[in-house]
Amino acid sequence: MPTATRAPARPLAVLSADGTPLHAELHGPEGTPAVVLVHGLGQSAATWSPVIDLLAADHLLIAYDVRGHGRTPAGPGGPSARALTQDLTAVLTACLGGRERAVLAGLGLGAATILAAVRDPLVRAHTAGILNCPTPHPAAPLAGVNRRTQHAWSRTAAALGAVTPAAVPTLVLGGPDEYLTPSAVAHGIRRLTV
Repeated sequence: MPTATRAPARPLAVLSADGTPLHAELHGPEGTPAVVLVHGLGQSAATWSPVIDLLAADHLLIAYDVRGHGRTPAGPGGPSARALTQDLTAVLTACLGGRERAVLAGLGLGAATILAAVRDPLVRAHTAGILNCPTPHPAAPLAGVNRRTQHAWSRTAAALGAVTPAAVPTLVLGGPDEYLTPSAVAHGIRRLTV
């Protein structure tokens, strides 16, 4: 059940490798399991609000606007695959502080960014688990999506799970609309932070 009132987000100063400032925010108490939330194409950190509401009492959640989205500029080279993975690496480094590892949760483009970044041994060493949701939005059922598209997403989810490095626990959420809810995403994150 969502919290009645969530404390305001705390800003996190992050600069990517090329100097692009990334809008990032912290939710939840320090000293709790850390989770980095990476949104999908055409979204922003606000996409994660329903999930943050469910987890902020007992998780440190780090949501950021992906390059060229929300309050993060596109930067000098724009949102290339390399820039997006460097951005995730910068956010992970900035949020860890004295922590060892964090769970990485991604939607669509965010899921692909995580899979690219976790191939870097440094990122992999600081990743406690991965939650991949190869879907357009976690906050609501996928209205208007036909069964053929849902099955394609399910196959994509299975393929994403197959390419994740074996050393990193990975949970892939996909399938019919009823499985892709904020509660399901929050439950998946809780499973990875235990």
